[in-house]
Amino acid sequence: MVVAEKRRGENSGNIFDTVLSIMGVTNLKSVSVHSTFPELGMDSMTAIEIKQTLERKYQFFLTAQDIRSMTLSKLKDLTSTQKTEAQAAPITLVDAALYVDIKLMLRNIGDAESASIPLVKLKTLVGDNDPAPHIFILPGIEGNSATVEAVCSKLKAHKAHVSCLQYVANKRRDSVEELAEAILPYIESVEYKINLERDCFRSELLYLLETKGKTAKVIFVDGSPEMVCNVANTYFPAGDEAQFQIIVLTVFMMSYMSYDEISKQKEALINCNTYVEKIEHLMSIAPRLDQPKDHIINGCIAVYDRLKAANKYKIRPAILKSDVTLIKAKSAFIAGLAADYGLSSILQNKPEVVTVNGNHSTIIDNADLANEINRVLNV
Repeated sequence: MVVAEKRRGENSGNIFDTVLSIMGVTNLKSVSVHSTFPELGMDSMTAIEIKQTLERKYQFFLTAQDIRSMTLSKLKDLTSTQKTEAQAAPITLVDAALYVDIKLMLRNIGDAESASIPLVKLKTLVGDNDPAPHIFILPGIEGNSATVEAVCSKLKAHKAHVSCLQYVANKRRDSVEELAEAILPYIESVEYKINLERDCFRSELLYLLETKGKTAKVIFVDGSPEMVCNVANTYFPAGDEAQFQIIVLTVFMMSYMSYDEISKQKEALINCNTYVEKIEHLMSIAPRLDQPKDHIINGCIAVYDRLKAANKYKIRPAILKSDVTLIKAKSAFIAGLAADYGLSSILQNKPEVVTVNGNHSTIIDNADLANEINRVLNV
């Protein structure tokens, strides 16, 4: 269990009373403060609501096991400790389990050689002369083609017509809108297209495409604008720049060193003046680096920029006309989302929803994902 300190100057109310409200406890005298939350009537959905509310509103992090064993007496002691310590240390690292959850968003930072290429052709199952639709694949928050090579190798589409639009790491984009504008010219000239998508950048791109009178067949792979914005707002505190930087950097650098090794550098990271200094400090102690340092720095900055962009992005209320299929993982990354990840709220037609085994990371390697994509392609 790790209790993250409340942000300075933030008037978020009383954590103890918030939990009581969620659990429906209106009279403390009617319950035992030493009973566990399940004994007080907490079910699995209530546990999820408690966990997400405490993280989102108070930066107060409890594991699922913590919540199951929690009592009102323990909670009161913890919140009292939080108030005392908040003035002394405004920044902390959350627990390793939480970072593992967030790490599902980042699979691969790609390689330095191809990082500056905006459009990468990917290998598929079929021969060069076979007819096939044109598919544009937009990767996840990492922004590179390496994350989707496995699924593309199982697609029944011409390799000359399967392109991954990379978010070139050395070109900074400050907003979702700016990134979508930069990608648009690569796809608007193609008449028939299918986009494989993971997050809010692509829905903005689809909006821009439709304003030009064009539509596309779109496949969201375990993602949606609502899901990505939810993740960004829940796990990455926009109001505390230093905390935001350390969380993003910790997740990114877990590809090169353990969480325990990074957590020992907390004070050193806090004392760094800039984000680049923080990156360079962790690189200097990393036991292994399989990419050039400039590429890792650019990757850290790019992921940081995209998460900040997602954090401040406001989902457009526009009703999009394109046909959408959501292929989602059986193991939910974010609890509490609608079955269609909120896509109905931005679409004119109800999306098709298909579930395959895996989580947000492993779904990409699942052969069932490729089979479902081929089905949507009618090939």
